[in-house]
Amino acid sequence: MSYRSEPWSLTMGLIKRKHGEVDRWITQALSGHGVFNTYLFAIGKAPREEFYFCGEEDTPRHAIFECPACTDLRSVAQGASSNVDSQSLIARMLSSEEEWQKYAQMLRSIMESSPVRGTRKR
Repeated sequence: MSYRSEPWSLTMGLIKRKHGEVDRWITQALSGHGVFNTYLFAIGKAPREEFYFCGEEDTPRHAIFECPACTDLRSVAQGASSNVDSQSLIARMLSSEEEWQKYAQMLRSIMESSPVRGTRKR
């Protein structure tokens, strides 16, 4: 069974995992809350939904997987491995402690990056 095709399996994988901590950055990436302008705009804390760097809608998918501003941060985490996408990220993280740490750091780096986040650092 694939985590990618079975949301319940993904949830159970996160609950039953033997490694890694779910920190605020992972929570924000999974929920879409926190530093993303789509969320901040919805709660009246940002003037627009667009990403400061490129003008695209600032969703977790865009910031983490698509935006050119985050290419270097994604590359560091992925190294020589194939590209990770929104469908495979959590399955990759659940595969081992090393993968968990690598991608958790990528999420933290992307969401903490002041140049990527514009004038706000959260």
